[in-house]
Amino acid sequence: MHRRTALVLALALLASACGRDAAPDGTAHAAHAVTPSRANVAKLTDGQRLARILDVDNIGRRLDIFERIAGEPDDATATTSTYTVAGCTIDVETADRAIVWINVELTGSACTVDLTPVLRHRRVVRPGEPLTYGELERLVGDRAEYKVLCLGSTCGDNGQPDFEAVFPGGASSNYIAVAGASDPLSAGAQRQVKEWVHALTAANGDFRVLTELRCTRAYDPLARKALASAVVQKIGFGENEDADCDPDDEEEDVDPSVESAGVIRT
Repeated sequence: MHRRTALVLALALLASACGRDAAPDGTAHAAHAVTPSRANVAKLTDGQRLARILDVDNIGRRLDIFERIAGEPDDATATTSTYTVAGCTIDVETADRAIVWINVELTGSACTVDLTPVLRHRRVVRPGEPLTYGELERLVGDRAEYKVLCLGSTCGDNGQPDFEAVFPGGASSNYIAVAGASDPLSAGAQRQVKEWVHALTAANGDFRVLTELRCTRAYDPLARKALASAVVQKIGFGENEDADCDPDDEEEDVDPSVESAGVIRT
């Protein structure tokens, strides 16, 4: 499930149950990359095409221009398109036909991805050399913000909580965020993630976890511990959906019963 689609679906279902309306908003960045010509693209290898796709300057670019590099989609809806390039599956999300988010799946048997354009540190992910969340934090040089996108029955057939580890973009990166996600997790990692999510929902309720608590970082240490050795199955980049979080929001009080239960420990 796409990251924005998961959040919209979860909020819509919960809003219906609670008699509220909730919907995230986002606007596209202006693209700054040079428009590729069809003649130049024809000379690129598949690996070079994949590198061009992972250029952050594609955020805000028109989808028809992007497809000069990516080619025709394997599948498409009004807001999502899926491509296969160099053995890798690429998911693209759009708003008004402008790109707002790009995901690349890292688990394909023939997929080798150089993540240097995204992480700004040299890292090639290939079969047998997976990327973990602990390594992802070390490469980015910052701690991720762990966010829940859907809960329980809103997450699809397996009911696994849908989450992502987000590195919000600042001014130096033109406010482009980077996020890692996994579905499905290994049995061990899935148990630990459910413990993290249970700590969130037991104290705060499902609706608050998916809305108000998107800006709080109080529960991140528990998620970080649970996911340190878990494999990142897809990585994406695009608009920072939480750029509107105020510093005061991040200090939001957490139910005292949660802190006394020891779930805030690093």
